[in-house]
Amino acid sequence: MTGGQLEITSEVLDTAVVVTVVGEVDNTNADRLESAVGAALGRAGLPEVAGRVAVDLVGVSFLGSAGLSALVDANDLARESGKSLRFVVNDHRPVLEPIQLGGLNQLLVLCYSLADALRLEL
Repeated sequence: MTGGQLEITSEVLDTAVVVTVVGEVDNTNADRLESAVGAALGRAGLPEVAGRVAVDLVGVSFLGSAGLSALVDANDLARESGKSLRFVVNDHRPVLEPIQLGGLNQLLVLCYSLADALRLEL
């Protein structure tokens, strides 16, 4: 998999920064995902955001090993900075299956809707 199309947007919604990811996350663009989540974690320090970030992966059609690594690195950064980081998934196999096969469902906080991710307490 090379040169996957990837769109990443970020907005403040309720009291969290929401990063929405659409497309393929592979070795050519996983650094963009990690940078976007890092920037969102930086914005999460603002009072109106209350230290919360949700990464919506429902629109991802491919999640390669570089993408998995980016999620783990972002999770580590959130933990180190005392921020709350939630990943929104559904039963979409291109996202959930690699997370589960890698055992990352034991490490990452997974939510099955954006509403649930925004509801969770720190």
